[in-house]
Amino acid sequence: MKPLRLAVLISGRGSNLQALIDACRQPGFPASIAVVISNTPDAQGLERAAHAGIPAMIVDHSYFKGNKDGFENTMADIADQHGANFVTLAGFMRILGPTFLKRFKDKVINIHPSLLPKHKGLNVHEAVLKAGDKASGCSVHVVTAGMDEGEVIAQRQVPVQSGDTPETLAARILIQEHALYPEVIKQIADGTVVIRDGHVERPSKLAQNSITKKEPEKSSMSHDHAHSSTTPVADPAAVKHSEHMWHNFVRFSTIAGGLIAVTLILMAVFLV
Repeated sequence: MKPLRLAVLISGRGSNLQALIDACRQPGFPASIAVVISNTPDAQGLERAAHAGIPAMIVDHSYFKGNKDGFENTMADIADQHGANFVTLAGFMRILGPTFLKRFKDKVINIHPSLLPKHKGLNVHEAVLKAGDKASGCSVHVVTAGMDEGEVIAQRQVPVQSGDTPETLAARILIQEHALYPEVIKQIADGTVVIRDGHVERPSKLAQNSITKKEPEKSSMSHDHAHSSTTPVADPAAVKHSEHMWHNFVRFSTIAGGLIAVTLILMAVFLV
């Protein structure tokens, strides 16, 4: 499969951007970062991109007040101009609308620091602790026009510990984010995961399920066939009756054969 060329959208410090930069440097990783786009001019992630020698652009959303389509088309144009064929959000704090998502249909994903569908939006870790959840984590999901509403691709779970604060919980979850995001991108690049019309498909799993479902058809003695309405099931009484008739037939044939033989012998004697 053709390697992915990523446009990474950021708004802040860019720690997940750094995780993607590090992953893309690994030999054989099937993706590279074509461009980084920030909607804020002071995002620390811009420095990470510059340090890595990756083109970075600023599309300040504040200049597009009342013109969301213009904001999204500008970002999409930049991604196109840099040859990006897939978009990853890494701490991007704006909700993308139909304009951008139509131009990159089924090619935009995000990572969110909760076990979706629980705790969408902001202040996630505070919400987890307030709810008394025993576990939290992170989710990579398809991006839709609704906030954190797209179908989940993969998750990693992190236990909530006694005495956790939003900061300590966030720090442990962030470690899993940095591992999970590159893993999902690799799966998308190699075709293990496919996004089609907003839904997540796993072709290899579908194929395996198809094989598994067909296996019972290979044997006429399978459990499914034993209960199929199109396959006769022997009546034990009928079987016993058939066996009895068969034994009688054999016995009768033996006696009849003997009588015929005796008759032929007597005929031969008297005729002589």
